[in-house]
Amino acid sequence: ALLCDKLQQVLKMSVRDSRLLFMPPVGSLEEFEDAKAAVPDLKIVELTANEPRSDLCTTIRQAGIKVQQDVMKIGDIQAVLLDSNEGWQAFIDAGVWLLQTDEPALLVPAVAELRRTGVFPD
Repeated sequence: ALLCDKLQQVLKMSVRDSRLLFMPPVGSLEEFEDAKAAVPDLKIVELTANEPRSDLCTTIRQAGIKVQQDVMKIGDIQAVLLDSNEGWQAFIDAGVWLLQTDEPALLVPAVAELRRTGVFPD
């Protein structure tokens, strides 16, 4: 019901301004299907899981839609406390397109290295 309420709000806003980009939250295949049905020309969704979900990312990306996900709990903690990018790598490997982080000073150079070399730095 909460997702339906949020999607109803999105639909009301989209009528006011069709140029707005909406990123509805989804945590399951059913919620993704609801978001696709409710938001015309859906371009990106926010995955609400705390962990990487390659199954859901694959389905969403196969539909031509990008995935954003909060990586603060797993990715940021490993980067800061363990000096390891493995957490962020897991989200990238799962198919997350946009990583939401509290540590951009660490993540941005790591992603630049990934793009440059094809390898996420250790």
